[in-house]
Amino acid sequence: QLLMERDLLEKLSITDPVTHLHNHRYFQDTIKIEVERCKRHQRQLSIIMVDIDGFKKYNDQFGHPQGDQLLKLVAKVLLSGLRNVDAICRYGGDEFAMILPDTSVADTFEVAERLRKTFAAQSPAGLILSLGISGFPDHAQTAQDLISKADQALDQAKNNGRNQSVIAH
Repeated sequence: QLLMERDLLEKLSITDPVTHLHNHRYFQDTIKIEVERCKRHQRQLSIIMVDIDGFKKYNDQFGHPQGDQLLKLVAKVLLSGLRNVDAICRYGGDEFAMILPDTSVADTFEVAERLRKTFAAQSPAGLILSLGISGFPDHAQTAQDLISKADQALDQAKNNGRNQSVIAH
């Protein structure tokens, strides 16, 4: 019983209560482990940072319960396009982060575009996604730099008009 309770508490500590995806804490722990694994085995790793464009306005207009339903829809769409070895996390607010082990930046861009288009086709109120992509070893050598580069690419996608995927420089 004690082990079951401990396992439940551990699961709750790394799970987002709204989307039931992994949370920010899990993402931070996992990305560090994955970068080290990729260094050791000389493999590629990519991440995608995702932001729901217009989420705040949608949430304000339709209320938090509808906003939560939208977050669940995004989670469902993102999960549908990933493999079992990939990790998807709610990064915070209306941002999500995905870890794609053994995946090139070019392949990750294709995944991101497919997810972006799938969400646009299912989205209520014409909401769209912006996505930023970075990869190891292409853009960064540490977990923090990988996240930073993907965030910069996400900002560029938003500044370039939104509804697009951008690869880090």
